[in-house]
Amino acid sequence: MFYSKFLQPLCILVLAALVPTQAAVPTLTKLFDGTLFIDPTARTTNGPFGTRTLIGFTGGNLTDPNGHVLASVLPGLGGELGLLGSNNVFYPNVRLGLQWLDDSSFAYVELHGSGEFLVAATSYARFETDSSSRADLNGRFTILKIDLVNLSPATFEIFAL
Repeated sequence: MFYSKFLQPLCILVLAALVPTQAAVPTLTKLFDGTLFIDPTARTTNGPFGTRTLIGFTGGNLTDPNGHVLASVLPGLGGELGLLGSNNVFYPNVRLGLQWLDDSSFAYVELHGSGEFLVAATSYARFETDSSSRADLNGRFTILKIDLVNLSPATFEIFAL
């Protein structure tokens, strides 16, 4: 009798510990806002997978959520080589360079995602920077959401998990 009164609650505790719990729903934190000036000589070319975009950048900036400028987009470095698929889905493929204003270090940002051409797109953004104050960006999962309706300049937001 003693064992059954003791073992039953113990078994329930052990079983409760073994039952998998649901993972927490991830939340996003806004890191940056930005602008991107598009080179007016942007063009497209048709290929076997759809229409390829060939777009350069002439400048822009990255700000904190309060509007303080943190970095400049390096003109002439990188660009958009995305694809407008035959399914009418836009697949951005972007590289751009940034220079942080506070320590003059650089960042390379690579974007891959999907969206609607000349409307909006959402991309995974991978940062690589030598800035000691922003080294955490190198391994952080970030998402960029860009508005492609107004391209003078295009505006975007960057969020992190």
